[in-house]
Amino acid sequence: MNEDTLRTMNRKQLAVVGALVADAASLGFHWLYDQARIKSLEPTTPEFHIHRVQDYADVPSYFAHAKRTCGQSSHYGEQLRTLLVSLVENEGKYDRFHYETCFVEHFGYGGNYIGYIDHPTRDTLNNLCKVTADDNAKGFHGADDSQLPALSKLPPLVALYASEPNLTEVVDSAVRVTNDNDEAAAYGAFASQLLDVAIQTGDIEEVLEHIRSYKNEFISPVISAVLEKQNLSTIEATALWGMSCELKFGVSSILHNLFTASSYTQSIRTNIYAGGDSCGRSIILGAILGACLKPEDGVPDDWLSRLSDLDDVLEHLEFLKD
Repeated sequence: MNEDTLRTMNRKQLAVVGALVADAASLGFHWLYDQARIKSLEPTTPEFHIHRVQDYADVPSYFAHAKRTCGQSSHYGEQLRTLLVSLVENEGKYDRFHYETCFVEHFGYGGNYIGYIDHPTRDTLNNLCKVTADDNAKGFHGADDSQLPALSKLPPLVALYASEPNLTEVVDSAVRVTNDNDEAAAYGAFASQLLDVAIQTGDIEEVLEHIRSYKNEFISPVISAVLEKQNLSTIEATALWGMSCELKFGVSSILHNLFTASSYTQSIRTNIYAGGDSCGRSIILGAILGACLKPEDGVPDDWLSRLSDLDDVLEHLEFLKD
């Protein structure tokens, strides 16, 4: 990587990079639910913290990533990478069955991924390993689950289909591959629209205006709560709503963070200090900020350089060139 790598990327590529870097930066404190503990361990620079089991001791937490190293993706980032690979291998087109095959090959027995397998991934793998051609014709096999993994694969898909009339259709399909749940699909549609606006305009104010005007039975109460809590910091608001993996909690924190973001670095640090499922929140947050912010406020060069398998990521992003 040279120092001009980020400056030669378009907004589609920056959305994917922004998501992956944010996820890797958040891994060291992922699922540590004690905000004070995080702050005490890393008072100013919590990103790319080398995670240790003792950091998680005697506070609400779950130490899930003993087999991952600093700079690697969490299982959220690995979902993004899996769909990215599928899109590249399928010559820049989304195909549900190709994606399902890549998903099983990567996360299943004998696959490349070594690390934590969450509930929706495990259920999806179990379901997909049993399907026949007739089963495929009947619908999706994702978990009935409304947690943040539903959104983690979206950045490369939205980048590819930004402004296209079938964006909603392909997003719904990709979400349901792992989270076949109406609430998850609704959040997927919402997140994809925000990311689509970010990629098309590069203007965070346009994204915020889309949030304010969005109407949906699942999403509208979340937006209202976020707008009502602007007097709180994102860290305080996240503690109030909940730090866990549920979409309504995670998206609330993401939206609040977007309304107060001054730079990519500040925003991702705030997300880490908010605690809990920081990796789950980081994907959409990092993607939107990566697409919107100018180079001086965007993804830092030194953060990008710490991403594992960076050369592979950059190679896979070639298909998103203008």
